[in-house]
Amino acid sequence: MSFISFVLFGFVLVLTEHFIACNVVPKTGSDEVEKRTVNVGIPTVVAFQATLTTGRIGPNYARGAIKFNRVTLNIGNGYNPSTGKFTAPIAGLYQFTVTYLQQNGYSSYVRLIKGSTAVSQILANHKKYDQLTKTILVTLTKGQTFWVRLERSSSYAVYGAGRYTQFGGFLLSAGNY
Repeated sequence: MSFISFVLFGFVLVLTEHFIACNVVPKTGSDEVEKRTVNVGIPTVVAFQATLTTGRIGPNYARGAIKFNRVTLNIGNGYNPSTGKFTAPIAGLYQFTVTYLQQNGYSSYVRLIKGSTAVSQILANHKKYDQLTKTILVTLTKGQTFWVRLERSSSYAVYGAGRYTQFGGFLLSAGNY
């Protein structure tokens, strides 16, 4: 058994010298192998869910963000119910979902806004109660906003009582894309 241990020890020495010669494992001044650490990041969680509970909005809503006032989840503090906007705390790929109930007797035209640019929209024109949903993937830089806007018109309205109208999202993957 000692012969096998001696052979294995010799093999480890030869391998170590080879790695040092190839600069895979650098040699320090005291002939000890330099300790290396790897920066392993803990996954960052960013997620929010908010509901509109203030009753009907529209017609003639003033083209600002719909302010989903009841926040049930806000990990990372990205969603601000005062402005109705989500601000990315870190850069990455995000998924957002908007669900709303079209107000009976009205049409609806909702836009999903990245920064100041509309990236998607939902339009329904049949003037009956209807539940509409849109899910979208968006890349955001740190500090960039994403929000929902009801277009201004005398014929557009969204029902905001109960839990019919919601806005939520989460970080799928951190990074600059």
